[in-house]
Amino acid sequence: MNSPVIWILFPAILSIPLTILRNNKKLVFSLGIATSIILALLAWVVPADTVLKLGAVEYKLSSTLTILGRELIINSTQQTIILLMYGMTAFWLIGAFAISGPSLFPAASLLMNAFLAASLAVVPFLYAAILIELACLVTLPVFFQSKRMLGSGALRFITFQTMGMTFLLLSGWLLGGVETAPASQIAVLRVLVILGTGLAFMLAIFPFYSWIPMLTEQEDPYFVGFVILSLQTAILFFVLNFLENYAWLRNSLELKQAMLLFGAVMVVTGGVWSAFQKNLGRMFGYAAIVENGLSLITIGLMSFATLRIFSDMLLPRILAFGIWALCLSVIKSSNDSLMVENLKGIAKSKTLIVIGLLVAQFSIGGMPLLAGFPLRVALLQEISFELPGIGWSILVSIVGLWVAGVHTLSVVINSPTPWKKFLVSNIVINFLVAIGVISLIVLGLLPQLYTEVMEKLLLPFAHLL
Repeated sequence: MNSPVIWILFPAILSIPLTILRNNKKLVFSLGIATSIILALLAWVVPADTVLKLGAVEYKLSSTLTILGRELIINSTQQTIILLMYGMTAFWLIGAFAISGPSLFPAASLLMNAFLAASLAVVPFLYAAILIELACLVTLPVFFQSKRMLGSGALRFITFQTMGMTFLLLSGWLLGGVETAPASQIAVLRVLVILGTGLAFMLAIFPFYSWIPMLTEQEDPYFVGFVILSLQTAILFFVLNFLENYAWLRNSLELKQAMLLFGAVMVVTGGVWSAFQKNLGRMFGYAAIVENGLSLITIGLMSFATLRIFSDMLLPRILAFGIWALCLSVIKSSNDSLMVENLKGIAKSKTLIVIGLLVAQFSIGGMPLLAGFPLRVALLQEISFELPGIGWSILVSIVGLWVAGVHTLSVVINSPTPWKKFLVSNIVINFLVAIGVISLIVLGLLPQLYTEVMEKLLLPFAHLL
């Protein structure tokens, strides 16, 4: 028995019967949730490369699996990432079951996680680009199931990810030559351009991020939120793998400057455009772009302090976007629209849902007392003196997200009708939203509760610390 079998092959194989049994929605969601929770718990309590004793029988949990001459390695330093992935999947599947999400969601989410976990484990790591592309293709049946056709956002999403994979594979072929002849400036520049283009496509870096607001507007916001967050998180770790494996990339001033520049552009444009959106789904998409930009900035600075901020941002981000996407899905299912102008007075009939939406939105915007605030402050403290331009770009994005939130608030309470219902009829949805709101407040007041655990996400990247 070895760890790749548990966290990669098992969920991938399980996705097959879950697909076959998709008409039994209760069964497939129950199996998907239970499997995700068990895999997350195993990643938490069972370290790789250890001997497990079950009575008189001993099992060694090896960290390596060889397939077709390539190795999949999940060691103890990577298990916090695996815990985050499957914990997030369990959280999302519970919400998907509550809102009666697509029956292919459990199978697709487990198969996506299997490919994304494999992308973190594969050696040579450049094969990760192919595995991430396969994870993207897994989403297509779910999009087809909900609409029977692909919208322009989904088509652009797949197209950009495929182009990104192509550029990354080409850069991987060129990297060997640069590693053996690092003095060739032309070769270095060529690789940087091709590598940067591939990452720009896959990570939705400006100007290739148009598919995100298109997708969040056209498709089910809950499933799209899961897809964006899972893929972008895995790709960010893929970027860290690049920097970990190539010393000349870590020391490249041009790469650092490019990451800071494009990160700042994403932060500013995402925040500003969010303020002018009239569709709640597109607001959600531009907020995701802001978060990607912040991640690029924290990685681009390449200091221990900012990398810690990068890892600490992931839990509040997952929680906020999960609650935000859940509330958007509830609103869309009852109103058939996420246009702000069509949601006047909705707070008076779905008060808790609107509270969850606004708390999540303002948390992403870094409002005081919420989970996003301590991390925005920490990042601004790190860069305000050396890079004031980057600091101002973050402040502009914060203002833009706040303006979007205030505009939403002004519309959803604007109705002469009396207040009707605080809760919705679904108990699970009420519970998830309430727990999410409380958690975002607690994490904002007591960030030390989770930062030590989240910083273990950086253990596989020893050269960066």
